Amino acid sequence: MVRLPDGVYAMSVDGFLDLITNDGPDEPLKEWLGTPPSSCDICRKPITDSFIDGRTVHGPWANMCPTCFKREGVGLGTGHGQHYGMTPTGGFVKIGG
Repeated sequence: MVRLPDGVYAMSVDGFLDLITNDGPDEPLKEWLGTPPSSCDICRKPITDSFIDGRTVHGPWANMCPTCFKREGVGLGTGHGQHYGMTPTGGFVKIGG
């Protein structure tokens, strides 16, 4: 885990998957079941390693890149948003919210 300059902590998706599969709760990973988004609904940049399926400050939900989520999202959790990270096989699993 790394502390970023803005005080936010971050870790790689692989590190997170190791943490939750080795030492985490006994709940199964929650996989994104649909076709993953190819681009952010707000800025249209390609989704690379993670995205947030979340409510925006304007009301509607969107699949957002982390940058747009920081500006437009309302938070993570039930009724707010879920953060998905890419697995080594190219799928996405819920890593937050």
